[in-house]
Amino acid sequence: MSRLAVRYGLPIVPIAGHGMDDAYVGLNDGYAWGKRLGMPGRLPLWLGVGATGLWPLSPPFPVKMTQWVGEPLTRHLDAGFDAEDRDALLSVHRDVTGAVQGLLDAAKPTSARGTSPRAPAGTPPRW
Repeated sequence: MSRLAVRYGLPIVPIAGHGMDDAYVGLNDGYAWGKRLGMPGRLPLWLGVGATGLWPLSPPFPVKMTQWVGEPLTRHLDAGFDAEDRDALLSVHRDVTGAVQGLLDAAKPTSARGTSPRAPAGTPPRW
């Protein structure tokens, strides 16, 4: 995604989420199966189970999903940024992964009471 943002001069908005992995129960390693069966473009071949049967025919299990949206990252939009420089792109990638991890870390409960750094004391956990 960083390459597309650099190519088209768009900011990168980091987004983190919790709960999505619980919506379906995965029965296999989709990327390993996709590779073994020669799926084009490294597409996964994933088999999962939802609330009423097999994915994609089944709706997901009812789980709480929460997303956090970070501030847009724009360092790659600065004058002089070289989109062909692999090290510069890797630096942007590290910025993005660090921003997403920061969102996840800020959302983690910090005590047994389930408060997070952004929530006032006594607030129930967000997940």
